[in-house]
This record gives sequence, structure tokens and C-alpha cells, in this order.
Amino acid sequence: MKYIYKSLDFSQRNLGLLGIFILINIFPAPLSLLYNNGEESNISNMFLIILIIVSLLLFILNIFLISGTYSLIWKKFKDKHISYSSLISESKKYFSNNIGIGLAIGFTGFIVALFIIVIVGVFSKDIDNRPDYTDFSIIVPLYFYLLLTIFCYAIPYLYVKEMNYKNAFFNSPKILINHIKQSFPIILLLFINLVISFSTSYDQSYYFSDIIIEIIIYYISFNIFIITCQILDEIDISDFENGSTQNRKII
Repeated sequence: MKYIYKSLDFSQRNLGLLGIFILINIFPAPLSLLYNNGEESNISNMFLIILIIVSLLLFILNIFLISGTYSLIWKKFKDKHISYSSLISESKKYFSNNIGIGLAIGFTGFIVALFIIVIVGVFSKDIDNRPDYTDFSIIVPLYFYLLLTIFCYAIPYLYVKEMNYKNAFFNSPKILINHIKQSFPIILLLFINLVISFSTSYDQSYYFSDIIIEIIIYYISFNIFIITCQILDEIDISDFENGSTQNRKII
């Protein structure tokens, strides 16, 4: 529990960083509301295409800025001097590796999910009893929770160990397995976020209450990042790294 106490204390003493982290994560929300409403209205397809493009650009910008924000958070936690003006330069440093981790986890998750769907379908001999894949309202969030848990150390690994996304991606599951007891607070908070996320509507009624829920989710995510970094900071990764360290450092 010491990791949680330190994290909560840090978040209370650094409301500026917490506010930046939450704002960067939720700023695409109004556009999402506009897009959802647009699908139900009679607006032109061209406008919807523009909304999709802008949404994609905002998503990329979100990852870019969060990449730098994570760096500022960890440096501040380690009592290093930080400047908010360095957010862009820090984002440039970590952006490509954050994208790499996201793509690696996403691709892995897609392949595993596809494999499970095919195998379950093939071995369901009675066509009337074959699984119904239409209702993903519970299955998909649970699957994402499992992925987030398995790779919970991946992103923090970039900042604590200063390694590239390949090392972070492959070593994250190993660290979780070898330090499962220490990782319990992370697993618990991720599960709490999962439960809270079921309260979000993400439809036309998506407005104030859902934004409040997202703020709570990202507040918890802020603390998950700090807790994970603390655990990683105490871990000797030499058992997980093989060979020389050449080309492993983040450039």
C-alpha cells in the first residue's frame, strides 16, 4: 500500500500536473459528442469525413502530448526540476516509442482475439449453439482490461528504465509475473477503472456526467502510472535484458 499512499500524496501536491494530464486526455470529448450526434442527423457525408479526420489528428496529438506529460510527471516525482515549456521537447523524445507500444499491444490483442473467435467457432459443432459475437458490451472491456494488465509496465518502462518500446513490450509481462504481489495495487485500480467505465454511456446523452466519470478514470490512471513507475524503479531489470544494451536506450 505504500505505493498508493505516495502516489495519492504526490497527486494532491501536484494538482497542476494532474490537471494537465486529465485535460489532455479528455479534450477530444466534445468532438466525439459532435461526431455521435452527426451520425444520427442528416449532415453531409463530407462533414462526417472531416470529423473523422479531425478526430484522428486529435487522437495522435493526444498521444504526442501525453508522451511528454508522462515524462514531466516522473521527473517531478523524482524531485527533478521540470518546466512546462519543455512539454513539446519531452513529447518528441517519447512519442515514437509510445506509438510503437500502442501498435504492438493493439496488433497482439487483435491477433489473439481473432484466434479465439476462429477456434471457438470451429469447435462449436452444433451451429445452433455457436457463440453469439454481436454483444461485446462486456466481453470487449474485459478483454481490454486483461491487455492493460498484462502490459501495465510497458509505458512506464520507457520513462523509468529509458529503454525503447521493444524492450518495454516484451519485458512488461515478465515483470508482472515475477512481481505479481507488488503489482496487486495496479491490478486493483485497473479493475476499478473497468467497473467505472461501464457507467459511461458514450451515446447521444454523452455530456456532463460522462465527462465527470472520465475525469475520475484519468485521475485513477494518473495514480496507476506513478505506482507502476515506483515498482519499476525498485526492480533490477538485468534478469529481463539479454545481450548488450546497444540501441536499447531511448534516443
